[in-house]
Amino acid sequence: MGRFRTLGLALVALAAVVGAAYYLGDRRQIRHQLDALAATATVDGAESDVDRLARAARIGGFFTDDVVIRRSEDNSAFVGGRRGVAEMATAAAAAHRTMKVSIDNVDITIADGSTATANMTVVVATNNPDAESVNVRQVTATLRKVNGTWLIAQAIVTRDPAGG
Repeated sequence: MGRFRTLGLALVALAAVVGAAYYLGDRRQIRHQLDALAATATVDGAESDVDRLARAARIGGFFTDDVVIRRSEDNSAFVGGRRGVAEMATAAAAAHRTMKVSIDNVDITIADGSTATANMTVVVATNNPDAESVNVRQVTATLRKVNGTWLIAQAIVTRDPAGG
């Protein structure tokens, strides 16, 4: 009887370790996706038009086909769908000589194996011939796991009162 109890405790401990690794794996994958999105959204002034279009298409790959991005101030949807995200990225790249995007203060909550929420600060520093600026936004993103990859399905963007 004692051996079965010991075996049972060992199996429970193993299940807990495997569960924690799975949970941390999802969190790690989401963070990696967000970091890769920021790196892809960063614009180098030396890009050709073809490079910018290719980068915009890669940016679209971080989002679901039906993604909706909203402003919290008026709840208006300003991007609908993966194509809309790619078009927005193309317009932003054309408007700025350089654009550095970083994602900071990320807090990820896994709801289940296919849904998660990430609260984060997104900082966009731009430099064009007319001016330099830094825009800070708080973003709450809902992510869905699609074919094993975490993609942004919805985002609510709020202007950061402290940072612009």
